[in-house]
Order: sequence, then C-alpha cells, then structure tokens
Amino acid sequence: MSHAREEHATSVTSTYSDKSGKRDLLYQWAKQHAQQATQHGTSHAALREVLAVEGVAQLLDPDKAGAEEADPYVLALAHHLIGIGLFARVITEDRVNTPDKIALASACGIVGIPVVPVRAFLLNRQIWAGAWGK
Repeated sequence: MSHAREEHATSVTSTYSDKSGKRDLLYQWAKQHAQQATQHGTSHAALREVLAVEGVAQLLDPDKAGAEEADPYVLALAHHLIGIGLFARVITEDRVNTPDKIALASACGIVGIPVVPVRAFLLNRQIWAGAWGK
C-alpha cells in the first residue's frame, strides 16, 4: 500500500475550549485521537526549512509572550509528512493576516500545503452533520 494514499490524523497537542470553558467538539476529537495524532513528534529540521521560506517567518507573532504558538509546528509537521511521502493537510480557521503576522492558512499557501476549514473537515469525516453549535 502506498504511503501517499494512507491518511493519518496528526496534530500538535492543543487544548480547545469554548468561551464558557467547556471542552468542545474539537477538543473531544483531538483527545480521542491523541495517540495517533502525536506519533510523528516534532521535526526541528522541517521547522527550520519552513521558517526559511520567504514570508513564512511572519507566521510568528512578534507581540506574543509566554508559550510558543503551535502554528509553526503545525506547518512544519505537514511539510515533514509530505516530505516523507504521506498525505497532509492543515485544518484551520486562521485566515486573517495583519501587517505584522500572516495567518496559518497563508503560510500553508506559501509553502504549498493544502488547507481545509474546520467545518468542511468535520462534515467530510461525518464527525459533525448539523448546524454549528448543535
């Protein structure tokens, strides 16, 4: 079987919460798939490669203090998976660019990684089939 046709749920470990602090559908899905989703770890070489691409370093938020953002690692992981012959896409709603920072979807476009909105992914996988919030 070709690795290019196999699909794996892979993500950077994150906590998703709605405004009330309750764990939402995205969090529940990520938690359910945690073992499979973290099987590839972090490729620091892939991180250096994607951040070296013109414009991609603007993915980093210059005003962000504290913990590092996941976005560069998500981009690097997708780049790494494609580099080893696996299919990868980034699932995100981050599409807003500012003068100092580009959105994850924009960085993916620069590097050539497919991007899918969360709702479209959930509908496609039949994880969610109704109005948002129901």
